[in-house]
Amino acid sequence: MERDAREKSNSYNDVNEDTATAKLNLDNLDFSAQASLLLDHFAAITEYVRTRDKLKRDKGAHPLSQIKLTSKLTGRIQQARADLDVLANIYQKIVTTRRYRKRYTEEEIKNLEDTLHNLESQLSSYESSKLGTPKGAKTRSNVTFNVPETQCTFSASFIQLFPVSPEEEAIANENIKKWRQRDEHFDSQLEEIGEAVERIGNVAVTIGERATEQASKAIDTMTKVQNTTADLAVISQEIKRVLIRQRGIEFTMRIGIITLFLLVLSLFIFFLHKTIHGREKWP
Repeated sequence: MERDAREKSNSYNDVNEDTATAKLNLDNLDFSAQASLLLDHFAAITEYVRTRDKLKRDKGAHPLSQIKLTSKLTGRIQQARADLDVLANIYQKIVTTRRYRKRYTEEEIKNLEDTLHNLESQLSSYESSKLGTPKGAKTRSNVTFNVPETQCTFSASFIQLFPVSPEEEAIANENIKKWRQRDEHFDSQLEEIGEAVERIGNVAVTIGERATEQASKAIDTMTKVQNTTADLAVISQEIKRVLIRQRGIEFTMRIGIITLFLLVLSLFIFFLHKTIHGREKWP
């Protein structure tokens, strides 16, 4: 009882924390952070699916364990759906608001859209239970089409009421043998189908992991592009400041050179004028 209460309390705290994080991402329009939150959900869902499949194959597992795990899986999928709705709202605000859209290039907007569609597709596959083990594969070992031995024997009273010739009895036994062989073949086909379904489930899990990995790489690339764009903006501002400072220095030097030239010219004219007047005073 205490363990169940602890698990419920932890689950409640996780939901509250997840909701608070999603609200913060929505307020900040942080697409990358919200997408990363969804990837965390997908990783947990994939782990739940693997554990659930192991419990289904383990005949000694307690039924409550599978019920609890299914409940956790359902809750995690519901949280992921709510967070995906928040991510869609973030995308819509970025696209429809000029103030935020101008921060992104067309290629970055396309990457956001592709990421949103990939996450939506992945979550839809979880919601439609494509990763679960079908009932046919689960119960195939309990299916049997063998005819009971009592159906193959003829009592003395039955033979007395309905006489059967040896030929008819041989034909009946041959037909029963064929039916058994057909049922055994059909049962083996069911087992092969069940194994094929399990393999398909494993492939689906692998595809889900790869899709999640690709989405994670796309988010990392988008984050790097955003950081590079921010760095380029800072460098551009620094270049502008250097150019302005250089132009100021050049202007000051030009003014100084012109002033110095005028001063030298004035002195030259002064001395020239003084020399000319000095010669006129001589006899």
